[in-house]
Amino acid sequence: MTQILAIPEIMQQYMIETNVWTHKCPLAFERLRLIKTKHYDFSGHIKTGQIIIFDLLAESVAEIFKQLFKRQFPINSLQTIENFAGNDQESMAANNSLGFNFRKIAGSDKITAWLIHGIRYLSYTNYGFQPK
Repeated sequence: MTQILAIPEIMQQYMIETNVWTHKCPLAFERLRLIKTKHYDFSGHIKTGQIIIFDLLAESVAEIFKQLFKRQFPINSLQTIENFAGNDQESMAANNSLGFNFRKIAGSDKITAWLIHGIRYLSYTNYGFQPK
């Protein structure tokens, strides 16, 4: 089962505490969606994961996850970035698939860089997995 939800208030607070979202973010919480979905891990076990996505992409992303589950496509980890204190490097080291993380792109101070990074969509699915 895949669900598209508004970001719960307790999760919003945790996102603020871990600097995943700040008041400088041009995307209000109302423009973000939490997708909860089942997925297969690399051992073939069914897991439940979640990802935060820009609202305009939520339906499409939810459909992608439904199709991936149907095809038993393995996803190592599907956790929101605040579980890694907003640290992309830690998330990638854990081979975590992630969506929203409001932070500056390395080497840039431009607000557009923040926005583009904030609406990316599944660009890091199975980051550490390199098929042979």
